Amino acid sequence: MNKMNKSNKAKLNTLFALGSVVLFAGQAMAAGDAGFVPMGPMKLVPVVNVSHEYNDNIFLAEKNKKSSQVTVISPTIALQADSATKSMELSYGLTKSIYYGSRQDDALDHFLNFDVSADLSSRLQTSLGASYDKGHDARGSTFSGTAVTGAVTPDKYHETAVHGAVGYGLRGRIDLVGDYTNKRYDNNRFRTAARDFDTTGGGVSFSFPIMKKTKAVLEARYSKFDYKVISAAGNLNSKEQRYLAGLDWDATAKTSGSLRVGYLRKRFASALNSGSSGLSWELGATWSPLSYSTVDLSTESTTNETDGFGSFIKTKSGNLSWNHAWNSKLSHTLSTGISQDKYIGGIAARTDHLIRAAASLDYQLQRWLNVGASYDYTKRSSGVLNSSYKQNVIAIKLQATL
Repeated sequence: MNKMNKSNKAKLNTLFALGSVVLFAGQAMAAGDAGFVPMGPMKLVPVVNVSHEYNDNIFLAEKNKKSSQVTVISPTIALQADSATKSMELSYGLTKSIYYGSRQDDALDHFLNFDVSADLSSRLQTSLGASYDKGHDARGSTFSGTAVTGAVTPDKYHETAVHGAVGYGLRGRIDLVGDYTNKRYDNNRFRTAARDFDTTGGGVSFSFPIMKKTKAVLEARYSKFDYKVISAAGNLNSKEQRYLAGLDWDATAKTSGSLRVGYLRKRFASALNSGSSGLSWELGATWSPLSYSTVDLSTESTTNETDGFGSFIKTKSGNLSWNHAWNSKLSHTLSTGISQDKYIGGIAARTDHLIRAAASLDYQLQRWLNVGASYDYTKRSSGVLNSSYKQNVIAIKLQATL
């Protein structure tokens, strides 16, 4: 009998472990109440997600593509408390990614999240939250073109964030929001040191009814990006302002949405980096022609921090998805999206165009167990060498809940 190679043994051992995790979770969940485990005035909500996929281009490379089977295990647990006027949730989760064709890309990510909200009166509502994320950037997802020739392990980081909001009013309403994020990279410092930065932001919006189920909204937002590494040749510190007007509507049981259109301005502390100003928009709309069928449309024009080329990125994007339940157990989701990323301030002009299409099928095998399959296709066209790519991902998935 031929000996089984180490790679196949690792795959079988992992899949056996995954099966054991799901079976154990199902047995424990079947013994508890549907949906959660009661803990006095609180409830414990566990979820286990497992997927096994084939990815034909794990580094998003234009040439020298690398394919791999990938197993992803994502258990989460949430402690929740709810009342008529207050809610609280503390959640923790981890994601273990196993790349059988490139084990140096294996990763273990963690996140911890806390949110609390309270209605202090019929007019006054407040919320506060904090999170900690210990994650990674998959090779090829940033600094395009250096996935194979650059660092041989993924870039790892930790990120801490806090946010808060206060809203006052019934028909006419004012909302204040604020947030702070601190992101630091932990390895590959020869290229990640310049990507450590803090973000401080806030905003104010005023809404008032103009029709029975439609509100007009005026909004202003502010963000400040403070990079920790500054040199004579590079200073990415910047400030952004957005001034928007729009509508929120819930016109019928079948349609709802939100629209914002306005002016965006980004300015850098250093004259070496090019700023920008111009039109900005956000649209999110939902149409439900049937109670079991939903179509979602979104589009926006915004900015993003650089991923390794230029000073920043101007992004325009649109996404469309359709979710349909064929019966109480079987459902599907079809989605497609396009985007244009224009890199501002690079040595050479760069504009990327991305197309994505995806399909998934889900079946509720048991009350506590959902199984599914999915296919994702992504294509990026870029005028910069080694930045275009195509990727196909086929996956099977399990989700165990209470």
